[in-house]
Amino acid sequence: MEKQEWQGYVQKVASCDYPIPLNLINDYDDWKCRSNVGRMLMLLKDIEGAMAVLATVKDVQPDMEDAPEFGLSEAEHK
Repeated sequence: MEKQEWQGYVQKVASCDYPIPLNLINDYDDWKCRSNVGRMLMLLKDIEGAMAVLATVKDVQPDMEDAPEFGLSEAEHK
Protein backbone atom coordinates (compact mmCIF):
# COMPACT_ATOMS: atom_id res chain seq x y z
CA MET A 1 0.00 0.00 0.00
CA GLU A 2 1.36 3.38 -0.97
CA LYS A 3 1.67 6.19 1.56
CA GLN A 4 -0.79 8.41 -0.33
CA GLU A 5 -3.47 5.69 -0.25
CA TRP A 6 -2.74 5.11 3.47
CA GLN A 7 -3.06 8.83 4.25
CA GLY A 8 -6.44 8.89 2.49
CA TYR A 9 -7.73 6.11 4.74
CA VAL A 10 -6.32 7.81 7.84
CA GLN A 11 -8.00 11.08 6.87
CA LYS A 12 -11.31 9.29 6.29
CA VAL A 13 -11.17 7.63 9.72
CA ALA A 14 -9.98 10.80 11.49
CA SER A 15 -12.77 12.93 10.04
CA CYS A 16 -15.79 10.61 10.30
CA ASP A 17 -18.72 11.03 12.72
CA TYR A 18 -16.82 9.04 15.38
CA PRO A 19 -13.20 10.03 14.72
CA ILE A 20 -10.27 8.08 16.10
CA PRO A 21 -7.45 10.24 17.52
CA LEU A 22 -4.56 10.57 15.08
CA ASN A 23 -2.01 9.17 17.53
CA LEU A 24 -3.85 5.82 17.33
CA ILE A 25 -3.99 5.65 13.54
CA ASN A 26 -1.31 7.72 11.79
CA ASP A 27 1.79 5.46 12.05
CA TYR A 28 1.82 3.12 9.05
CA ASP A 29 4.81 1.27 10.48
CA ASP A 30 2.80 0.21 13.56
CA TRP A 31 0.56 -2.74 12.69
CA LYS A 32 -1.85 -1.78 15.49
CA CYS A 33 -2.52 1.57 13.78
CA ARG A 34 -3.23 -0.22 10.51
CA SER A 35 -5.55 -2.60 12.35
CA ASN A 36 -7.45 0.30 13.94
CA VAL A 37 -7.89 1.98 10.56
CA GLY A 38 -9.05 -1.25 8.93
CA ARG A 39 -11.63 -1.98 11.61
CA MET A 40 -13.00 1.56 11.48
CA LEU A 41 -13.25 1.39 7.70
CA MET A 42 -15.40 -1.73 8.16
CA LEU A 43 -17.73 0.23 10.45
CA LEU A 44 -17.88 2.99 7.84
CA LYS A 45 -18.92 0.36 5.27
CA ASP A 46 -15.75 0.87 3.18
CA ILE A 47 -15.22 -2.86 2.79
CA GLU A 48 -12.76 -2.58 -0.08
CA GLY A 49 -10.58 -0.11 1.84
CA ALA A 50 -10.82 -2.17 5.02
CA MET A 51 -9.70 -5.32 3.25
CA ALA A 52 -6.78 -3.48 1.63
CA VAL A 53 -5.61 -2.16 5.01
CA LEU A 54 -6.26 -5.34 6.99
CA ALA A 55 -4.37 -7.39 4.39
CA THR A 56 -1.22 -5.59 5.58
CA VAL A 57 -1.55 -7.06 9.10
CA LYS A 58 -2.66 -10.61 8.37
CA ASP A 59 0.85 -12.08 8.74
CA VAL A 60 1.81 -10.15 11.89
CA GLN A 61 2.65 -12.36 14.85
CA PRO A 62 1.54 -10.68 18.10
CA ASP A 63 3.67 -10.82 21.22
CA MET A 64 1.82 -13.43 23.29
CA GLU A 65 3.67 -12.30 26.43
CA ASP A 66 2.38 -8.74 26.12
CA ALA A 67 0.22 -7.92 29.17
CA PRO A 68 -0.33 -4.16 29.48
CA GLU A 69 -1.84 -2.68 32.61
CA PHE A 70 -4.30 -0.72 30.47
CA GLY A 71 -5.73 -1.43 27.04
CA LEU A 72 -5.60 -4.50 24.87
CA SER A 73 -2.70 -6.91 24.69
CA GLU A 74 -1.23 -7.52 21.24
CA ALA A 75 -3.02 -10.89 21.06
CA GLU A 76 -6.37 -9.30 21.96
CA HIS A 77 -5.77 -6.50 19.49
CA LYS A 78 -4.97 -8.89 16.68
